[in-house]
Amino acid sequence: MTSVVRRDAVAIAQPARAVLEGPRRYGAILGTSRDWTYLDIDGFVLVLGPSSRLPNAVGLGSDPLPATGRRGGAVIGERSVTFADAEVRVPSSVPTWDPSVPRWFGASDVVSRAREMVRSLGLRDLGGADAAARVIAAVARDGSALPALEVSVLFDGLAGGDLRRAVAVGRSMIGAGAGLTPDADDILWAILLVLNATVPAFSIGITELKTWGSALCPPDVEARTTRLSATLLRLAAGGLGPEPALRALGPSVGWQRGMEELWSLGHSSGRVACVAMAAAMSSLARRAQGAW
Repeated sequence: MTSVVRRDAVAIAQPARAVLEGPRRYGAILGTSRDWTYLDIDGFVLVLGPSSRLPNAVGLGSDPLPATGRRGGAVIGERSVTFADAEVRVPSSVPTWDPSVPRWFGASDVVSRAREMVRSLGLRDLGGADAAARVIAAVARDGSALPALEVSVLFDGLAGGDLRRAVAVGRSMIGAGAGLTPDADDILWAILLVLNATVPAFSIGITELKTWGSALCPPDVEARTTRLSATLLRLAAGGLGPEPALRALGPSVGWQRGMEELWSLGHSSGRVACVAMAAAMSSLARRAQGAW
């Protein structure tokens, strides 16, 4: 008789907890690696791994599930994930973190943080949207999937340019690139987090935020990209993101550490998101300074 491997979660993001505390449902395994498991539960991708830094993750610490314990699908709900011969339990006392983006920026803070973010990447400045597009292509897994003109239009739209054109281009970019989270999507969720963080700062109203959100996370987002990326875009549209990104957007002096941790997230996702966040902040700084 096969013994059941059991693990208790050591930390969990609030959106993941909401799924796990719901009724029991079937989840299909989308993929696994040595330490990570990705489960699709009715369109929400739950991530099991060493840490809970993603807004849809359950952290298991340094003792991940063995590969033999992750066969077939799983049943998720009532504070557990149950595979054929493994189980992850989420005790009621497990630490839960809120992945909501901090909203503290004033207009002058946007300008200063934009300058600091760019410098933290080892650059003097991004020199406008065209330069941002080139830097992103250089750090992406598949830079050829990110046409410079389209990326430039995105950041020009943030700076106060043609909003209608920018959101249309953003929608057309969904799913472009390789990987569990395609390169273009990493740009888009980074932009959504920056917009959510800075919406109280100056003239970016809730209506414009909703315009960006509905364009970069349309109802058919799952048909345009991977299930994991669709989940992250939906969460980002609601102002929820990876812990390092939230730290990088936070008011404390530890924001530089957030940039460093974000840079190392995934294969290329963190690098693309770092540059995209710096570029988005720079575009909004130009807007705050009346560059348009």
